Amino acid sequence: MKNKSIFYIFICLLFILLSINFNIAAEEISLNGAVKLLNKSSSQLDNVQRDIESAEIDLKLAEKGLAAEVTLQTSYTRLDEAPQSPTEYVLSPTGKINFQGSEVNKYRFIPVTFKKLSQDNYRASLSINKPLYLGGQVKNAVKLSEKAVQLSKLNYEKTLNERINSIIQAYFNVLIKDSLLSVQKNSLKLVQEHLDNVIRNYEAGMAIKSDVNEVEIELNKSKQSLYQSENELKIAKKRLADLLNLPDLDFSLIEPKLPELKEELNFHLQRAYNNSFELQSLLLKQKMNDINKEMENKLFKPSFFLNGNYTVQGDKLDLDQGDFNITLSGSVTLYDGNKSKLNLKKINLEEASLKNNQKQLRNNIETEIMAALYKIDENKKKLKIAEKNKIHALENYNQAVKSFNNGVANSLDVLRAETNLNQIKISQSQTYYQYMMSVYNLLYQTGTLNNYFEEVIKSENK
Repeated sequence: MKNKSIFYIFICLLFILLSINFNIAAEEISLNGAVKLLNKSSSQLDNVQRDIESAEIDLKLAEKGLAAEVTLQTSYTRLDEAPQSPTEYVLSPTGKINFQGSEVNKYRFIPVTFKKLSQDNYRASLSINKPLYLGGQVKNAVKLSEKAVQLSKLNYEKTLNERINSIIQAYFNVLIKDSLLSVQKNSLKLVQEHLDNVIRNYEAGMAIKSDVNEVEIELNKSKQSLYQSENELKIAKKRLADLLNLPDLDFSLIEPKLPELKEELNFHLQRAYNNSFELQSLLLKQKMNDINKEMENKLFKPSFFLNGNYTVQGDKLDLDQGDFNITLSGSVTLYDGNKSKLNLKKINLEEASLKNNQKQLRNNIETEIMAALYKIDENKKKLKIAEKNKIHALENYNQAVKSFNNGVANSLDVLRAETNLNQIKISQSQTYYQYMMSVYNLLYQTGTLNNYFEEVIKSENK
């Protein structure tokens, strides 16, 4: 009786576990949700964020260029034997010398009594060094550090824009593979239904064996395509999961909204010029070059320092018995071996390269924006054609099935119509998602993906 009770409890627990397992639905992820997960999981973004913090520390160090430096040095010495100091002397003759034409006696002092000194010796020194003026180099160093902070923040925005674009590409790739799998499943279902009809006709003597074989071959081809689509979907989900640091592939994606945008070339060109991370980086580097040039021009300006020193030394550490001195010093570079002139020449060469790069970059931006707009227009037109083709292909398929059921068409006609319908559905699905991807690509090319997902990013950072 006891064993039977245990068995019933075990069955109940197993049923509960199975029920819980069946009720667990796959996690649904939206495109906004994917961007949120990206912010949590991207080590690359973490690295760039650390670069910003490092640049901000460099700025704080530059701002302390005129800060005073205080140094304290102390020492203690213990002698093996206490030193002795003479206290009394006697005067002893040592000979004669000729001094200004006269002969005089020479003498020397000879110590005769001594006193012992302390074996301990203490020494302490407090120094203060304060730069007063460094020829304007501190101010320029602060300006350079500020530009470096801006550059690192710009690099973060660029990296974020690229990572979001990677997520979008992987996200839509999953949607494409998932839609293809749905088409393949539906195709397999249609072929299976057709095979059932052909087998019934064959058994009724209304079809020949070759008809059955043809449909079975097509069914096997559909199964092969289905297996391939399943694997491609798994790989696509794995790549997205890797980007988002997801533990498994048990998730589904929500269809994203299509961003609203204008299709005017000049509008998007201006946005791209204003938001181009590469162009803004070149402009920042140009300003940094100007600051470097100013620093080289100020190299021969004087610098002034204030130095104070307080020193105590004796057999005991008495801070009231020390010596204090203060020094005001100045220095100026008179000649640096022509290094400053060479540095200025190098800066001018870099400046010329930056201007050339800016011109080339603006041309590249214009080309990419035009290509992105053309792609949107192309995909939009292709999508309209694909929708019309789907309607015609579906009509042809239904007509072929109807003709086959009425004995007017053969099995091969149905298979051709079904294959054509399947290919057009696949083409339509791909074109639809390619159209959406081309719209998001325009946001990427104009550097505004970050702005589009700004609220998502802000809510995640809170």
